Amino acid sequence: MGKTKGKRKQNGGFDTFTRFYGEGSAWIPLHPDLFKNSAFSILDPVPQLILLNLLCHVHRTLHRGDKTFRFSWRVCGVQCAENTFRKAMGEMLRIGWIECRAEDQGQSWDGRVYRPSEHWRNYNPTPQETKRLMNEGRIKDARLAGQVTRKSTALQKKAPSMIEGGVPQ
Repeated sequence: MGKTKGKRKQNGGFDTFTRFYGEGSAWIPLHPDLFKNSAFSILDPVPQLILLNLLCHVHRTLHRGDKTFRFSWRVCGVQCAENTFRKAMGEMLRIGWIECRAEDQGQSWDGRVYRPSEHWRNYNPTPQETKRLMNEGRIKDARLAGQVTRKSTALQKKAPSMIEGGVPQ
């Protein structure tokens, strides 16, 4: 018998993607400005992950042509406590990532029905959130400045010995 190579499953050109993430998984392109937006930055890390998971879910749902979607703790792919999930969904509603209209609810025994929203683009942080974001920005700037100082000091110590042809100390 001759040798045969195992057939690679072609999934519309995304065979590499399905190999890493499994079939049925979705990916969405994210604009770099999303991470600079205050509506994203004010969320804590776990709610940020839940939001990214929610955006994948919305992408899959809207791709089917639906205008509304359900997203529950059971469906969420982020490992977190149920209470954390509920708080994160409340924050996303408050900020405007999603909206929950009364006319969409109907007989929603399977959880709340949401719609994607663009209100987050016009979100203005509260004074407390603005203060926190500014403080985090100052901390990051200070750490980056410290790294530059340490690196330049280390290079200055190595420079004379390298010029003389010696081994750096």
